[in-house]
Amino acid sequence: MLAHLQKNEKILFIVAAILAIPAFFYNLGLMPLGADEPIRSLVALEMILSDNYIVPTINGQLYTNKPPLYNWVLILLFKATGNYSEFMVRLPSALPLLFFAYTIYKVGKQYVNKNVGVFAALMFLTNGRMLIYSSLLGHIDIFYSWLVFISFIMMFKYSKKEQYWQLFVFTYLITAAGFLMKGLPSLVFQGFSLLTLFIYQKKFKKLFTIQHLVGGLVFLLLVGGYFYLYNQQESATDFLNRLWFESNKRTVIKRAWYESIAHLFMFPLNQIYHLLPWSLLVVFFFKKGTRKQIWQHDFLKFALLIVGANIIVYWLSPRTHPRYIFMLYPLLFIVVAYAYQLNRKHFTKLADAMDWVLIVLFGLGGVGVWYLPFNEIFQAVVIPYLYIKVALISVLLLVATYLFWKLKAQRLVLFAILLLTFRIAFDFFALPIRNYESEYKDYKAGAIKAGQISKGHNLYLIQGAHFSYESAYYVNLERNDILTIVPPKTINPDSYYLVENPTKYNREYEVFHTFFTRVEHTQLKLVKFAPLKP
Repeated sequence: MLAHLQKNEKILFIVAAILAIPAFFYNLGLMPLGADEPIRSLVALEMILSDNYIVPTINGQLYTNKPPLYNWVLILLFKATGNYSEFMVRLPSALPLLFFAYTIYKVGKQYVNKNVGVFAALMFLTNGRMLIYSSLLGHIDIFYSWLVFISFIMMFKYSKKEQYWQLFVFTYLITAAGFLMKGLPSLVFQGFSLLTLFIYQKKFKKLFTIQHLVGGLVFLLLVGGYFYLYNQQESATDFLNRLWFESNKRTVIKRAWYESIAHLFMFPLNQIYHLLPWSLLVVFFFKKGTRKQIWQHDFLKFALLIVGANIIVYWLSPRTHPRYIFMLYPLLFIVVAYAYQLNRKHFTKLADAMDWVLIVLFGLGGVGVWYLPFNEIFQAVVIPYLYIKVALISVLLLVATYLFWKLKAQRLVLFAILLLTFRIAFDFFALPIRNYESEYKDYKAGAIKAGQISKGHNLYLIQGAHFSYESAYYVNLERNDILTIVPPKTINPDSYYLVENPTKYNREYEVFHTFFTRVEHTQLKLVKFAPLKP
């Protein structure tokens, strides 16, 4: 078997691809909505309930932080499946993650070599930030970053072939889609990347051609078309001003000087942390002669230039989140994978020491996983087929660790397989525990009950009450109606209200339900007020 695997490394690549499916989809919908997920899902749901797919709202009020293209994707899934679950909210993030990895593989294979493509794709899937955080959430960023990455590759491909019509039209199509998803960052990526590309190729005049003009007009037609439709109902100027504010608020201009200085030093360290364990391979980049070889490689040079040109904005912007630059990580991983492939034999002692640490850790994990059924937490958290899942993880870890020990040339892909197995174990055991211990499930249950009690009657949120978006989503979904915000002066005895402190309205009331919401763990009451006494 070992000899066969040594000659047919493709088998290990296929195993990794197969493991990625349960790793990123099993229990994907288990946890209630959190982080920014409720914003995306609530906007999509309110568009469906209002039958207005142009003007985004939250609690019936205008939402202009993001254009609605990603919400339209959610709406298509909701309507096509009739399913509004957490799994469906996260699907437009989880599916593009696999497509993104496949795109990285194809790009690496085409412009460097097959192994670099495989390694870079696996690095992207299994870096720490992606493996146990971002891939669990229904955020815009993975889908959006995939599109921007494709745009980078189109710039390289069509510029090499001198097909400038395709270059400008296709990349501006993607820029328009990106703008309608996330706003102004798409224009920044497009502008900085085109400028860098043509300066590097000494073709600066290509920026002043009819092809570029037509590409820009394609962008204006698509984006302008949406805002024209929006302006028929609300102010497009206000929407665009808000998009400018959202893009500008994290920049150095809007932050204290000491915050900006600290960010300059912490930004690269944070990236190394988030991209662990693969960021450790950067040591291979510093082998003498490596950077010269990379710089002489046309695509790798392009990759570094694009990263350098676009990362400056985020390096200078305090409170930048890693998800904002997901589209740059694959370019770095391709370069690092190439450096690793080039220099693995020159770092034998260091690499062997790191490999033995991993063999011991994963070997112990394969045995230690059998402790889980005897942990007292599993007396409270019921996990179906617990012993079968433990046995599966144990076998996967021990077999992959054994192969990691024996197949020295395939250790990188086997390490990725071990990380994917760890993620499957995380899905099997950690997510149910997290859900059991989390207050989020209580927030969800409380909101659902409020929706059930008030269903078929008017329900309003009193202005000023702390109320989370996920609670609003679950209330709306249960009632099939939009929860709107009203001022206290509109209170009438025929409707239900969600309030924090009903006593301050100086009228009698009846409490039908009390629950908590995530914003400051605020306690809300579902009440009806009595008529005012004459």
